[in-house]
Amino acid sequence: MKNKIVMKEVGNYSLNELKLIIETQSDLYSDEELDYIKYVYKQKRQGGFDKSYLFQFVISLLIPLIGFIVGGIMIASDNDEREAAGKKCIILGIISMILSVVIWQVIK
Repeated sequence: MKNKIVMKEVGNYSLNELKLIIETQSDLYSDEELDYIKYVYKQKRQGGFDKSYLFQFVISLLIPLIGFIVGGIMIASDNDEREAAGKKCIILGIISMILSVVIWQVIK
């Protein structure tokens, strides 16, 4: 039972947290759990576990206000990957606003 709980939680850890566990806390985990943590760490480093934020990015480009809101919510999370995606949403919203102003001035 404990192994399943640990394995489920490990998937939510950021890359930095996994590295910290491997380097400093390996004596707290069984060999099986540590192998799984190393596997997840390797997969995250290679990009195998990355969540897709394509929908949020597209919405940020099409509707900048929603992009700012979604980006702010994502930045407030504890997950490093989500924070980075939130920053990208806000940047895409800013780019979208600038492009719309430039296009509007060209058309006008």
